[in-house]
Amino acid sequence: MNIASWINKERRLTSFIGLLLAGFILTSCSSKLVAPSTTVAPIKLNPIMIIPTQPDITAISTSIGPAVWIVAGPSQARVVAQYGLNSQGQLRSFPVGSSATSVADNFAGVLAVGFGDLATQMGYIEFYSDVTTNYLGQLSMPGPVLNLARFGYTGEIVALVSVGQAKNIYFINPEQMKIQAHFTVNPLTISMATGYDPSSFFTLYSNGQVASIESSNGAASSLFKTAVVSRAIATTADRSIILTLQCGATFCNVVLTQSATEQDLNAIPAPSATTAIAVTGNGYLVDAVGTPQVGNLQVFDVSKYI
Repeated sequence: MNIASWINKERRLTSFIGLLLAGFILTSCSSKLVAPSTTVAPIKLNPIMIIPTQPDITAISTSIGPAVWIVAGPSQARVVAQYGLNSQGQLRSFPVGSSATSVADNFAGVLAVGFGDLATQMGYIEFYSDVTTNYLGQLSMPGPVLNLARFGYTGEIVALVSVGQAKNIYFINPEQMKIQAHFTVNPLTISMATGYDPSSFFTLYSNGQVASIESSNGAASSLFKTAVVSRAIATTADRSIILTLQCGATFCNVVLTQSATEQDLNAIPAPSATTAIAVTGNGYLVDAVGTPQVGNLQVFDVSKYI
């Protein structure tokens, strides 16, 4: 079973449990009983650009400058590619293994690519120069790597890893290719989003809940539930706005939520094939749209909403 299939299975299971509990769930990370957040009507907003990419995009992350990295392509021809938002085209690309799941770079010019196979419980991270794409080395992980993110201005990369039935967060020094620290998070965690401040970050659960995690000890200091089960999460650099990709049977919206008040501010319609989202420092929302046949990046200017 690949990671995408496993996540979909986990989403269906937790969605069913959520219905049985009538929309309320008590998690192990918080004593707070939470209910779905307020929904808002989608606003009409057209993309300012659509950039063709490889098909089957499964991950996206912002790059230094007006660019993004993606993991895309069929399993037999998986690639990591960088796309420029100014040039509206591919800047560089290189092949990776079929189990590549995620990508992130740091401010020091190191690119990390996460790999994971749930069937074998194999996981590791490869490191590259984000300028030349030269291979730098590899770090073995204790399980499949589900997600990677730049850890603020520290230069570290944070990794979400599946370890048996648990989910762990690892803080990694890319230059030394060493694990600096780690802790356990809620086992429903499927993704995370970081800003510039490394004191905390956001995680997304497979049932649509969003937690604010303290980086020092892994405690969930705030928790709310999206109105619709979400596929992906992103945040602005200052973490004031959380963006979640919420999809129903016939629609997807990227919902902008104020982190301080946990109130939904706006919803932007997204293609139903959107698999991941990212938000750039200049206020561009990038939807990664991918099917086995096609792929593209749809870019929206949301600067006035964030």
